[in-house]
Amino acid sequence: MQLEQGRISNGELMVIVFGFTIGPSLILNPALLVGRDAWLIILTGMAVGLSVAFIFTTLAMRFRGKNLVEINDLIFGSFLGRIVTLVYIGYFLLVGSLALRTFGAFFVVGFYPETPLIVFIVLEVIVCAYGVRHGLEVIVRCSLLFVPIVIIFLVIDVLFLLNQTDLTKLLPFLDVPWSQFLMGTHALATFPFGETVAFLMIFAYVAEQQKVRRSLILALLFAGIFLCVSLVKVIATLGDIAIINTYPLLTSVRLINVANVFTRLELVIISSILMTGFLKMAILYYVSTLGLAQAFKLRSYLPLVIPVGIMMIVLSMLMVENTNEMIDFALRQYPYYALPFQLGLPLLSLVIAAIRGVRVKA
Repeated sequence: MQLEQGRISNGELMVIVFGFTIGPSLILNPALLVGRDAWLIILTGMAVGLSVAFIFTTLAMRFRGKNLVEINDLIFGSFLGRIVTLVYIGYFLLVGSLALRTFGAFFVVGFYPETPLIVFIVLEVIVCAYGVRHGLEVIVRCSLLFVPIVIIFLVIDVLFLLNQTDLTKLLPFLDVPWSQFLMGTHALATFPFGETVAFLMIFAYVAEQQKVRRSLILALLFAGIFLCVSLVKVIATLGDIAIINTYPLLTSVRLINVANVFTRLELVIISSILMTGFLKMAILYYVSTLGLAQAFKLRSYLPLVIPVGIMMIVLSMLMVENTNEMIDFALRQYPYYALPFQLGLPLLSLVIAAIRGVRVKA
């Protein structure tokens, strides 16, 4: 039973995956894990993330035209399939709530320290709920507007800081223990690249099913390169400050001064984070709502939009106590929670489908 009747093109899939991937990655600082080598773990994390994406897109290609709920029912049966679906939805809610808390904390810490965090979280959910109620096509159209603007803004950011960029600040390379480097690679593979497993709920609505994997892989490649360039700029501009700063991208933007005319361009970063944040949270909000509606055989997912939004608000406020704990959870603990959902369950599903000979013929 498909509750979503909209269809998107493969190009639109690329754009929305790109925006989804770079979202909170613009905020959280991987240099807290490996120092100057943070830009390197983006590349190695991307490589691992692409391998994970290959696995779950193989699942999507085997069951073309079916979303995650329908795939689980075909592989595991109606009862067990519903349990697996609810486990996935719990993960999507966790990731969405973490993203919600990340963006809310950014505005409180960076700009409005006297404003309660709950204010930003509720406002974010209200905006995302509007997009979710209007369906996938509306969210995707927003991405077609937002993503080019974000790219232009961040290119301007890089260009305006060229005169303050010193690539020697990236040295020395690999100046951390290999265990620490591998831990950072794992963290970046799961966040943000592996989180695109949520698109298993969306692949079914893509026009050309045979090109789904190609579109996703290209989007992740572009996003990885984009994030790498952005982080190289930050480290080459700030040096050691980038290693200890909570929001180094924001700090670097505050250094822009072109002829005393273009200065203090925080609005560039605020706008970029607002737009990519909306895309990230709206997709996770949407797939959670749609998945729950399908799991419980509802005729429409619209009655669940508000309850799911409330669940995300409550979870985002309860999951951690403060910003430092949130960052520590996102970078050091979350990668281990995420692995079963991004790799374990898709791989298990593929193995069981192969053993049972279950597939959907193109």
